[in-house]
Amino acid sequence: MKNTFSTFEIIKVLGIPRERLREWLKRDFIKPTISADGQGTKAVFTRQDVYGIELFRQLLERGLARDKARIFVKFFHDKMKEDIARNTYLIIRQGKLKPARKFGPETQDTAFFAGDDEVIRLDIGSTDIRGKIYDDNWQFIHVMNLKFLRKQTDLALGKL
Repeated sequence: MKNTFSTFEIIKVLGIPRERLREWLKRDFIKPTISADGQGTKAVFTRQDVYGIELFRQLLERGLARDKARIFVKFFHDKMKEDIARNTYLIIRQGKLKPARKFGPETQDTAFFAGDDEVIRLDIGSTDIRGKIYDDNWQFIHVMNLKFLRKQTDLALGKL
């Protein structure tokens, strides 16, 4: 199974216009594992990088701003380094949320990003998500099925 990909291959399998991908790279919304350092060199993307690009694209399609989506993808990418198979969902909640006071196994997969009068909370993991969704402190919520995202991306990459 191939695990490194070029910009051209990503454009082909994900259906992202070349100029759009180039802009995302130029503005550091997404990053390859190995950057193109100069003219004539190629960026090299790992499978994990491609998952991040697809997540970024999907977040934008659902109305998230690129600067926030970039933060979420970085969080996703960092968590995928630990155990990619274990992480099956990403929950993005925004509203007047209170950060957890204690940090332990139940909060290690959570990140908080403060805004003007609200907090964005990210949860990633594989446990039952019902308890994370059924509180009333959030204004809006997105739940991404990471297992499905990886499966669909792997199917697309398999066509190369």
